[in-house]
Amino acid sequence: MNQDWENRDKPKNGSNILEPLYVFFTKAFKYFNTHVFDNILPNMVLLIQLQKPIARFRGYFSAHRFKVNNNSEPLITLVVDWINDSNVIDQLEVLIHEMIHFEAKVKMIDDTSRTQFHREAFRKIGESRGYIIQYKDKKLGWSFGKANEQLLKVFNDFLKNNPYPFQQFETIKYETPKKERTIFNFVCNECGVVIKGKRDTDAICGTCNVPFEFVEPKPPNPTIELSEKAKKILDEWEEEKRAKEILDESEDDENI
Repeated sequence: MNQDWENRDKPKNGSNILEPLYVFFTKAFKYFNTHVFDNILPNMVLLIQLQKPIARFRGYFSAHRFKVNNNSEPLITLVVDWINDSNVIDQLEVLIHEMIHFEAKVKMIDDTSRTQFHREAFRKIGESRGYIIQYKDKKLGWSFGKANEQLLKVFNDFLKNNPYPFQQFETIKYETPKKERTIFNFVCNECGVVIKGKRDTDAICGTCNVPFEFVEPKPPNPTIELSEKAKKILDEWEEEKRAKEILDESEDDENI
């Protein structure tokens, strides 16, 4: 993509365009630490990044991600791709969410599981800070909350002297062509062994002496039907695969 850099209507002082956003959230952290968290949170590293591998994450907290002068420092990350589509109150609520994780770590409270399931302990800390969680998500637990009236007042008091720095802010989306899939899964309907191969793979299970069935993705021919046993094997395989992906994407000390 070509850019007419010389004629852009921007100050040409070589500064970081996102510096006001970093300043805004750093001030918000300090203000909320004083007026919401009783100054119990120590220094941290604030990072604004494009996106975490799991797209639904809006931000996350990690207790041991940076070393500064040989000291391990906690990290709060906010995701730009989500900031694009949210208002300033939503963004401040996400910051509060990550600060609740921070408080749990300071108090050595185990508030999430390794699969990022938010436990009752997270909900209780949140409610004590004005972050009210009214329902329990099946996968993420007590995760999604909203600021109560008292916390909203703190937000508005902060915004009076610290206006949001941008009227418009968004990332540019680039579409990349998807690679055509060439490797698929095949299952033995008798013993459950799964193999991988090209779509036209024609193989026989050496143990059961029966052909392997094409199971992923669903066969393009609607007349091809899997046996109930093969369907059950595939469902179990998909659940194990998803659980492994979640564990691989999560760190022991990282909370969303």
